[in-house]
Amino acid sequence: MKVLFSKNLIFTFLFVLAITFVGMYFSLRLTQGNFTYALDDTYIHMSVAKNLVERGLWSVDGNSKSSPSSSPLWVLILAFFYKVLGKDIFLFVPFALNIIFILLSLFQIFKFLKKHLEKDLNFIFGILISLIIPSVALIFGGMEHSFHIFLLIMFLNNVLSYFKNPTNNNAKKKIVYLAPFLVLVRYESIALIFAFCLLSIIYLKDWKFSLKTFISSLVLVVCFGLISKFFLDSGFIPNPIQAKSFLGKSQGILSTLVNLTRNLYRNFFELHIAGIYILNVAILVKSVWNKDKTYFLFTLLFILSFFLHLTFGMIGWLFRYEAYMVAFGILNAMVYFTQYFKLSKHWYLVVFIILPFFSKLMLYSPYMAIIGTKNIYEQQRQMAKFLQENCNTCSVAANDIGAITYYTNIKLLDLIGLGNNDVLELRNKRQFTNDKINKLLAKYNTELIIIYEHWFEGVQFENFTKIGEWRIRKNYVCGGETVSFFSRNDVIEKNITKFKNFTNSKLPKTVIYRICETNSQSE
Repeated sequence: MKVLFSKNLIFTFLFVLAITFVGMYFSLRLTQGNFTYALDDTYIHMSVAKNLVERGLWSVDGNSKSSPSSSPLWVLILAFFYKVLGKDIFLFVPFALNIIFILLSLFQIFKFLKKHLEKDLNFIFGILISLIIPSVALIFGGMEHSFHIFLLIMFLNNVLSYFKNPTNNNAKKKIVYLAPFLVLVRYESIALIFAFCLLSIIYLKDWKFSLKTFISSLVLVVCFGLISKFFLDSGFIPNPIQAKSFLGKSQGILSTLVNLTRNLYRNFFELHIAGIYILNVAILVKSVWNKDKTYFLFTLLFILSFFLHLTFGMIGWLFRYEAYMVAFGILNAMVYFTQYFKLSKHWYLVVFIILPFFSKLMLYSPYMAIIGTKNIYEQQRQMAKFLQENCNTCSVAANDIGAITYYTNIKLLDLIGLGNNDVLELRNKRQFTNDKINKLLAKYNTELIIIYEHWFEGVQFENFTKIGEWRIRKNYVCGGETVSFFSRNDVIEKNITKFKNFTNSKLPKTVIYRICETNSQSE
């Protein structure tokens, strides 16, 4: 436990806390003192947790059953804190949990190096790792990714022990126990587990253990899938994965292969992705040259699992989707170079080499996260505030569903399909046509539509008229700069008056607006 009291670890912790609270200071200045997350998705998880506790329903709006989260374990953790702490304090829980899990992840990284190399990580490299992960963006994002990284590092700690000694039963037990939780917190972890089992079979001939690990990794998500299908009337796979991936969509094999190839190509040619991949390929070649089977397997595990992620998964949105793989890749690099080079004496060379590749993660992501809180405050939080004051129990159709469901009691028609299974089914079957959309609006008795118009080009909303729009500046995290409001025609006068009053008196002055009734505009 000496690592717990390491000066290097403590300095790293203090650095992370310092930049986090400096970031909080600037964020609160940009949001008029209102604590806000840098992603609307954060509020989706919070809404599901709230409705699970208050109504016993796995739902984003407390009315329609659905599976709107791809991280069931994170939602259950949030629900526990909502139950214990109540709604007022709960607002800060995802932020606090992300700080805790970032610090625990760094602790695990220091412990990892101490265990396998018997060396304490220099605090300069601790700071570099904390920036590359990237800590600030994940903390202000308020999602499950910090928790995912924490579980990943514990898993990798035991994987490396197993690669060093395949008869290490203690490491094997921990791998089997950790695998299902790793997948339940982020489904893409299946790629990592699959790659690990494949290497275990091919190189270590450990069929029984590999099969046991893979089956274990699927147990919890299969249970959740069955609950989702038979009790939530949703798909076996969570709605966000279906909506954002090729799964469940009606398309041929050739079309799927073309889309997967394009996805890999598009994802790979980001500087930080290419940089960490090339770095680990170089380590792989060097480990083959040195006939170092342990680090060959460990590095190959990263390369294979990251390849699968880049092919089937996503990157971006504050770098959160690839954060766990970036953590894996940079950890492997630190382990390898700490073993073969005296990094503590040449830290400035390392900084000089990695800065060009990871500058966006290290320097730009904190800025993006802070401005992101301003974006969400000026757009999603204002949408929620408008609905809370003027249409708190209305039926509303929208494409960003987090803040507007967390802060209100609206009945939601999610036009993307995360919160409504019938929308997702139509989208997957490629039947989400103009006629079907308008039938859904009538079915849900929708009074207001709040959307990014460019997401619905060619769609004409029958019996609805546009009443206005808001536009934010310097958008980094929202799906669009401009959000448009449509009212059902039989209540248009009432809604225009409400929209005009709110926009003129309560909308932040930094938001550009247009009220369609009068064509008035303010800048």
